[in-house]
Amino acid sequence: MTILRQILETFEQTDEPLSLTQVARRLEVEPHLLEAMMAYWVRKGAIREVTTSGCAACSLKHNCAPLLTLPRRYERATGSADAPPTPPPCACAR
Repeated sequence: MTILRQILETFEQTDEPLSLTQVARRLEVEPHLLEAMMAYWVRKGAIREVTTSGCAACSLKHNCAPLLTLPRRYERATGSADAPPTPPPCACAR
């Protein structure tokens, strides 16, 4: 099985968004080697980057340290291409 297929299967096996580092750990591959392959699947519409819009309603969103340091996260793209990605919950301590 190719590494590209392994990436896709990693997302098929989870319901939660994953960071590049998490995928790299699961596949035992260096993160910098995965970047182009993840971009390939994003271009193909198989996975999508999850925005941090879960923090949109948070009163701390403009000064939120967790939001400023969150890694990009990805999830399996399912359904319509127009469907919004699943936002992660706000990471701020309230």
